[in-house]
Amino acid sequence: MKEFLKETQPIFYRILEKSFKENKKTHAFLLVGDHTDDIATFIAQSYICHEDTLACETCDDCIRIKEGLYPDMIVCDGKESSIKKSDIDHIQEEFVKSSVENNGKVYILKNIDNATTQAMNSLLKFLEEPVEEVYAILTTKNINKVLPTIQSRCQVIKLLPESKHSLELKLKNEGVDEEDSMVLPHLFDSIEECNEYKDSELYFDVKNYVF
Repeated sequence: MKEFLKETQPIFYRILEKSFKENKKTHAFLLVGDHTDDIATFIAQSYICHEDTLACETCDDCIRIKEGLYPDMIVCDGKESSIKKSDIDHIQEEFVKSSVENNGKVYILKNIDNATTQAMNSLLKFLEEPVEEVYAILTTKNINKVLPTIQSRCQVIKLLPESKHSLELKLKNEGVDEEDSMVLPHLFDSIEECNEYKDSELYFDVKNYVF
């Protein structure tokens, strides 16, 4: 992910690296874009990992975060169901307790635009009084649906749209062979579509016909 971000999100990568190198970690990020999950995970790893300036991605902590097994991390996704006030209350209640790992705590709220008004207001109060070593990572595809007061308390990062090149890099990182990694982005618009069709008869028929 580190090399992927350097190539596809260079400005964001430099901002992130500089803040961590100078030990000026932002207590809350708001990522704006269509494909934010992996980047949110990388930021969470970077908050916790002690092996490098940013996440090494190979230590035990980084692996557990990626697998969703890190005890001091809570993830809510508004795509699955709207984020409610009870979800924010649960995070606050859990993060008042001592950390299990003593490495800081991270909560990720994906698709925060799909949160109830009560949840947004509760989150705003939480962000207004940041707790030491408690970090927030919010994501949205539509920043206009996020309260301006929440935006003002986060470092807002508008990610560059996914390109053919970034899709190619993602596919290579996932172990797809070089030829298919180059061809698939010309046929499909997202990593999800590429993965869905890469082993299908339809893909092989189109690939053989076009290429």
